[in-house]
Amino acid sequence: MNTPLLYVAGPYSANETYSEQDHIKRAEQVSIQLIKQGFHVITPHKNTDGYEKYEDGNITFDTWIEMDLNILKRCDGIYLFGDYQNSTGAMVELSYAYDNNIPIFIDQLDPPDKLTVDYFRWYINVLKADGGMIFNDK
Repeated sequence: MNTPLLYVAGPYSANETYSEQDHIKRAEQVSIQLIKQGFHVITPHKNTDGYEKYEDGNITFDTWIEMDLNILKRCDGIYLFGDYQNSTGAMVELSYAYDNNIPIFIDQLDPPDKLTVDYFRWYINVLKADGGMIFNDK
């Protein structure tokens, strides 16, 4: 079985409303809902949570983004949640997905509902059946 792998993207850094841990928890909740709906997920929020305590200022934002994009390019789609528009990292990931014809799913439902997830699954299957050629009419 070839289960679609979704890259879960959204805000990570603290802002005036949510702490970093709040964002990580929201990413976890969205990811669990997607898993329950039959997807496989990669959630960078959970992948590197706590790593900052080991770095001494030598790991730049660009390094984190480079690692994330290396993962994203291997996924079947990107799933954006929450206030992703105000997240520099999520917007870089969105731009990368667009430029590289990776299916983009933007969900305003947090966590995603079944109808939305069913649509994502259908869309990924259509793209795979078509050889991935119906992206971004550039």
